[in-house]
Amino acid sequence: MLDEPTCFAVRDLCRNLPVDEAVAELKGHNCNVGQAGLMLATSGATGAGRHAGAAIPPGETATLELRGPKGCSTRMLVCRPRPRPGHPPGVAVCLHGAGSSGDQLQSDLRELAEFGYVTLLCPDAGVSAAGDSNLDLAGLFGRQFRHPRWTTASDDFPMLALDWARAELPVDSDRMFLLGYSMGAVAALGLAMRRSHAFAGVVSVCGAVSAWHLYGPDRIADALLPNLLTLPLFLVHGARDDHFPVRLTRDLVTALRNEGHADCAYLEVAEADHALSSLGLRTQIARLERVGAWMTGKRRARWPNRVAHTAVDADHGRCHWLELLDISFGTAACAATWVPSRNTIELSVTGAKRVRLHLHQELVDPGPVTVLLNGVAHRRQFTPNLHDLVRSFQKTSDPALFCEQALTLDVPCPTGQGASAC
Repeated sequence: MLDEPTCFAVRDLCRNLPVDEAVAELKGHNCNVGQAGLMLATSGATGAGRHAGAAIPPGETATLELRGPKGCSTRMLVCRPRPRPGHPPGVAVCLHGAGSSGDQLQSDLRELAEFGYVTLLCPDAGVSAAGDSNLDLAGLFGRQFRHPRWTTASDDFPMLALDWARAELPVDSDRMFLLGYSMGAVAALGLAMRRSHAFAGVVSVCGAVSAWHLYGPDRIADALLPNLLTLPLFLVHGARDDHFPVRLTRDLVTALRNEGHADCAYLEVAEADHALSSLGLRTQIARLERVGAWMTGKRRARWPNRVAHTAVDADHGRCHWLELLDISFGTAACAATWVPSRNTIELSVTGAKRVRLHLHQELVDPGPVTVLLNGVAHRRQFTPNLHDLVRSFQKTSDPALFCEQALTLDVPCPTGQGASAC
């Protein structure tokens, strides 16, 4: 049932057919929820060259087109490591700085493919649509200029590159990394603050969580910073950087460690400025090896029984199996969740009017489930079903986000608090 052609056939029909028709096909082949989930989670290309990624031999580099929604596309360099029997590689999406490109960044990081055993994906940034407000990523007053830059949107090229890798290459979906330099580092940290569940770790080189911190507080970045606490980070900065002063990274490391961050590595290069070449990642190869060794020990945790997440808009309302909905404008929605047993979920939520739980048998057992939401008990039945599984697959290619039943609840005010607290 789990041979590669069958898995690809199931993925294709679930991707291309309406949900009801795909479910009917699966049921017609006596495919249950567990079997369908395993097949939909199968990643990568076959040796027969079914997908574009199969045309890139291990150990080689190639350039291809990465396509996005609404007809947008960009160039992306793909550098695959040499294979290690029995272990598919991870993925590192590498985001270049302003005025640079994916191939320029790849030339400085190519050895990282072997050191970290990851496939490097180095896309070129695109020109955002008019009206975008990603000032923190593009630089101050960035929306007034039409130049390539990264955004934190779910449909921008960094997240599309991860989707491409899962569909086109045999990769370990729990070893997905972001690496960014300069503008790309700001974007990588911005994405990490919004989608920490997607990554095994993030590497920031000569960056910051926000360019606004050069001039004062950034309300959004400061609100989202706690989302980094559970995500492994490796921060690299030149002590003589005059573009993003090193104090920005020093302050970030201090703030995270003071809040209990358990895996925040920091490498400060005394003789380096902002130029990537000054960091000596190619000449002092031990520095790049250190980053690679850090990567090899990282894996994402799937279906954690504790999730804490803050969101300021619906585009990043989801974290693991939790999703915040109807977020009040101008506020930060916050949630803290705990699964104390296989049939009980406890949540504390503010700033959102509804919450959706993406349930899976990896998290709770089928049958009666009690959800304690802001002190109010909701008793529901968890019945894994193909409709919700297929629907979640069509929305995300990430198997750690597949849902066997979606449960949406209205958020009451926290126990003992008035309506102003909601």
